[in-house]
Amino acid sequence: MTAELVTARAAPRRARQHISYRAVRGGTAVTMVSIYLGILFAVPSNLQFAALGSLGKPAVLWGVLLLGWWMLSQLQWSGRELRTRGTALRVLLAVFAIVVLISYAAALLRGQPADQVGSASSSLVRIASWSGVCLVAADGIRTRDEITQVFRRISIIGGLLVVLGAAQVATGVRLLEWTASIPGLEIDWSVMDSRGGTVRAVGTATHPLEFSSTMTGLLPLAVGYAFVAVQSAGARAWRWCVPPVLMLALLSVSVTRSAMIGIGIVLVVLLPFLPSRVRHIVLLVVAAGAAAVLLALPRIAQTVVTSFLGVAEDPSALSRANALARVPEFTATSPVFGAGWGTFLPRYYIFDNGWVLMLVEVGIAGVVLFALMLITGIGRAMHAASAATSDEGRVIGGAIAASLLVMAVQLALFDGLGFGQFVGTLFLVLGLSVAVGDITGWSRGERSGRASRLPSFSDDQLPPPRTTASARRGVGIDLSPRGPASRTELTS
Repeated sequence: MTAELVTARAAPRRARQHISYRAVRGGTAVTMVSIYLGILFAVPSNLQFAALGSLGKPAVLWGVLLLGWWMLSQLQWSGRELRTRGTALRVLLAVFAIVVLISYAAALLRGQPADQVGSASSSLVRIASWSGVCLVAADGIRTRDEITQVFRRISIIGGLLVVLGAAQVATGVRLLEWTASIPGLEIDWSVMDSRGGTVRAVGTATHPLEFSSTMTGLLPLAVGYAFVAVQSAGARAWRWCVPPVLMLALLSVSVTRSAMIGIGIVLVVLLPFLPSRVRHIVLLVVAAGAAAVLLALPRIAQTVVTSFLGVAEDPSALSRANALARVPEFTATSPVFGAGWGTFLPRYYIFDNGWVLMLVEVGIAGVVLFALMLITGIGRAMHAASAATSDEGRVIGGAIAASLLVMAVQLALFDGLGFGQFVGTLFLVLGLSVAVGDITGWSRGERSGRASRLPSFSDDQLPPPRTTASARRGVGIDLSPRGPASRTELTS
């Protein structure tokens, strides 16, 4: 005990923080992000702690915890020891948060009804939650193994959601009603939707449109992991092709235009990053699946085709088109900073377009910054894919780019920022776009010494501490993260 304490005091400050901080936080970024994924998709979106109201959704609370954890990690390191990763995206996220705060303050100064004040305040907490997820994924995931673990868990979650969605389509029942009886929790169920006589899967989401839009965002990530798994383990890993195939099948029978558009975007963006032999297999699977739907489920195929051909007369499409004419009416008061984030309630108007609603609430400044964030994330992922020296790196980068792009387009088809699963997935993938840039650089042998801003996420990435006088004399234990005693706990 005495020797350990003497060595701990003599060790460099950086090594002492490594041990003590590990004892405090007791986990890794991959674990924390995985828990977030589990909460986001396993818990019904509308389920919340009754005492906390709209702020009581478990995914929101965990995201706020991640932000606090990330902020604590910044205090553990001095800026001189670090070179920041993903500076552009980090700056854009910070400026976007500032614009939201300005919009919020201006709205309160103009005076707002009580329900709008509450909605705006809770919206600030949600932005903090999304930011926490993005920053932890960006700073904490530092190796190819770690990002592959996240992809694997996303693939597993996608497969489980497909099973639930298929059961809902088959039975016409949500199958989650039992969660409403859990003490201390409350939930506001939405009505099970159907189109063309076919029940649309909702999974654990709030609405079938949110479910299908989120699944299109997860689809390229599941495809990316299937490719990496097969490349690494050969024929034994072909089972990982099942989740993306099932996701594609469920989206094909979702009777949703946005799902069809999303599948098309995923194929256009992701296929160029796949090796030619894999590209042919993917196109063959898609063609076979489309033929199977036409032959086995002609009514669903007819409904999908009719929804596209009759879009000019479709009520939802007409509502979106007519809503654009009313935008100047709602932005005239404050075109730059908007009416206030979270203050434009459905009782005023339902735009059913996330970009337009954002324009009304945070103005031109907010929309431009949010668009730049997505463009930066897509560009970073594509650059990582083009710079990769391996097929796995190209596919992983391309999958992230495809996921971000398809979700950016989906925002124009429904109010995505108002649905927790969709926006939570969006910000997580945005964080992964930062991580994949540095990981690809390492694979090219360009390790530039950029350290993670979340210390001790991966022991083998920390440089060994300087040798102290006591260590040279053989006193105490070896505190090097690469040494055999690196996991010694100071608890004796």
